[in-house]
Amino acid sequence: MAGDYGSEEINLVYIYYQIPYVPYTIFDGLEEIGGGGEEIASGEPFLQTVEGKYFEPSPIKLEIDNFNKVEGTISVTATMFADSVSDATIRFILIEDDVYDIYTHVTRDIIKDDFDLSGNGNTITFEKSFLMSHDWNTDNLHAVVFVQMPDKKIIQATSTYPIPSYKVRALVPFATNYYDSDFIPDSNYIFESDSLAIINFGLEDNLNMNLIIDEIPEDWNISFSDSANTYENSVSFALAENGYKQFKLNIAASSYGSADFHFEITSENADYLYSIPFSYTNYETQIQNTEISSKSILYQNYPNPFNPNLSEYTTISFDLTSNSNRHQKIEIFNIKGELIRSILTPENGKNFVLWDGVDMNGRKVSAGIYFYRLTENSQNNMRKMVLIK
Repeated sequence: MAGDYGSEEINLVYIYYQIPYVPYTIFDGLEEIGGGGEEIASGEPFLQTVEGKYFEPSPIKLEIDNFNKVEGTISVTATMFADSVSDATIRFILIEDDVYDIYTHVTRDIIKDDFDLSGNGNTITFEKSFLMSHDWNTDNLHAVVFVQMPDKKIIQATSTYPIPSYKVRALVPFATNYYDSDFIPDSNYIFESDSLAIINFGLEDNLNMNLIIDEIPEDWNISFSDSANTYENSVSFALAENGYKQFKLNIAASSYGSADFHFEITSENADYLYSIPFSYTNYETQIQNTEISSKSILYQNYPNPFNPNLSEYTTISFDLTSNSNRHQKIEIFNIKGELIRSILTPENGKNFVLWDGVDMNGRKVSAGIYFYRLTENSQNNMRKMVLIK
């Protein structure tokens, strides 16, 4: 299955994931993207998948304490940041780079072990030894380690590949495309988020954090705050190595609507721009239908917001009159008005269709606001829904 550079352990991975063909990529143990071609080569399908998970916090931290390329020994310590992780698996992968022109990363060995850890702040250390061969170029060897849950979701990973000297990340414990179901129209209503953290994984650094408003209703205001102050535009602060600083979002919304904004973080010591995009929406669950047809009724989808990682489908229900013909379909559009999916209404009498969060090409769509309508000849019903991840 894995070809000339395969092994029994690698073939077991093919079976575990039921990989149908190559090339085939799996992100986070769950998101699958198969095939090649110009679109895959552009990286766009991968980017959409990665961006949806980029700011998710992990319940554990993995650190490679030692890796001996000659002897093939590795030591890894896991630190717990939540109550517990149980029935998981930790995998250690040995990779040789640049084996041949087209084989840039070849998996040489895979070791797995049970992973169970509980108690915030507790640690566990693993000592492993890879099977080695004198035919391998030890200078090109690297190790990758990750922890995987029973549902195949990867919750943390680390490797011996180099990282920049200056590097920050944001951990956001809530959806960056946030739907506020608690909103009540009131001039005094303020949404306060949970704390997000800016973490420094590089050397000690001086950072600047700017709030950029992309789109917002005229009567709204957005700010962010730490434990001492509230900021309307920007703040500068220093972070030690492995240090972090927490902020909360404050959104004063007096009407229904949505806002798009993002943070830009820059460093005094490195030439990079780290962006954290956010979208806040508080549309009514029962949105008034702006294009009511006398022939049919389109209902609000459920669940809404819809998270395809939690619910496999969202249900779009409708009522048709007895004299309706079969020239009807549910059309789904993105915020730009582009048609992304068309679903024919069933002919078996069922008054609903299911949408799995993918477009007409079978690709998972990104989080955001979408519109859907029931089209019956020239008659249209239109509603809105929110997809979160």
